[in-house]
Amino acid sequence: MCAMGDVELEDFSFDSESEDEVIEGGKRPVHDLAQIIAEEAGTDFAWTTEHVLLCRLISLYGRCALKPGEQETWVRSTPLNVLIYECISAGVLDFDYSPVLQDVSYRGESKKVWLNLSQEAMAAIDDLRSTGMIRAVRMYTEDYKPSTGFQVSLAGLAMMKAVPQALFDELRHVVYVPDDQNTYKDMVQISWNPHKDLFALKSDKTGYYRYSTITEVEDVSYVCSPYIPNVLRRGNEPSTNNRARAEEAFSGMTNIKDGDLMEAITLGEVRYLLVEWVPFGENSISHMCLNLGALERNGQGMFSSVIDQAPSELVLNVPAGLTHVKILDYDLLHHINVEAEINYPEEEGIVQVEFFGIHISTRGNVVFGLAVDSVMTKRADSVSIDLLTRMAVDVVQDSSTILDDMMTAYQREQMEALYQVCVASVAVSPLIPPVYWTSTDRT
Repeated sequence: MCAMGDVELEDFSFDSESEDEVIEGGKRPVHDLAQIIAEEAGTDFAWTTEHVLLCRLISLYGRCALKPGEQETWVRSTPLNVLIYECISAGVLDFDYSPVLQDVSYRGESKKVWLNLSQEAMAAIDDLRSTGMIRAVRMYTEDYKPSTGFQVSLAGLAMMKAVPQALFDELRHVVYVPDDQNTYKDMVQISWNPHKDLFALKSDKTGYYRYSTITEVEDVSYVCSPYIPNVLRRGNEPSTNNRARAEEAFSGMTNIKDGDLMEAITLGEVRYLLVEWVPFGENSISHMCLNLGALERNGQGMFSSVIDQAPSELVLNVPAGLTHVKILDYDLLHHINVEAEINYPEEEGIVQVEFFGIHISTRGNVVFGLAVDSVMTKRADSVSIDLLTRMAVDVVQDSSTILDDMMTAYQREQMEALYQVCVASVAVSPLIPPVYWTSTDRT
């Protein structure tokens, strides 16, 4: 362990906190702990138990040098996020998390992966940095992606020395490899498995190895309607409105592990717009219009990306999960607007009424749009961002599958998509000026 003078942090023994703690404002109370830290740090910042635990977690892997010539250690942000998620799952840290699309770099190559990250934890890290408890270093990976490392400072070490060490008992069960004697000598390491796209908690000493569930995105039940901005429409064919079906999501289930999500901000009348670029031209648009049946009297049907290997045989077998497409308006040389209903299988109990509006132009612009009618028990006028982020994962993944169903094999080989997600809403509650979030004084 890192030593202060001649005494190691682990040598301190303190009484544990009272067992009669109650949750206040979503954070565990710290009684006189905040005063202890404030006196030690020389600041009147409103410290919480989560701040102290997070600082301790960082100190186990990243510490400043205490004497000349001593090597410093830093903990990288992505593995740290894995440890934070594990602490949240174990009930050690009282934070919420939500899926975020992140770059994971491994041996000079980066891959975008959905990770369950805690924005509250990131805010707490910012608090620790602004008060001088931890420091950060910024670097670049081999493929020029930004990378950040953290370490605890001398002030942070002094702060942890002043608080009861019993506060860190639960944290040990997460960061140390379990054994029968509870020796707490072998800390887990974080590694990326590029073959399974999973993070693992491991120990080279004991052979301990298990995968983290940080990459498992939780599903929610929701109802949505197709949406294409009026500026992209060229006809009067109405799109489907599922607002009357909003209550179907109320009886649906979810596999969210945290049953008590805190809702700080809600949005009303949300519209998702996802923009993608695909190599297109006049010939491609004409070909797609014909394939989708735009010139037929009944301009709708089911579509699949499965290649028909035996078109002369009587029976065709395809897997479940087809896309139902309805033509809204088109121009054989310029664009086509359709709505698509997703029929992909979901886990038992999860209800997802999923309709997309799709605009495809000759320039290669592909716009997917949907209007949120309900998510779980929340109606369209007030949906929490935590629920919307989980829904957004489905939107990104399913939109790519839809387009794959509609593209030719040649286009699929050439397609390198660039995503840009835009979320718009009519209302936000509470409505707080942006300067509030950048100000240090939030009273």
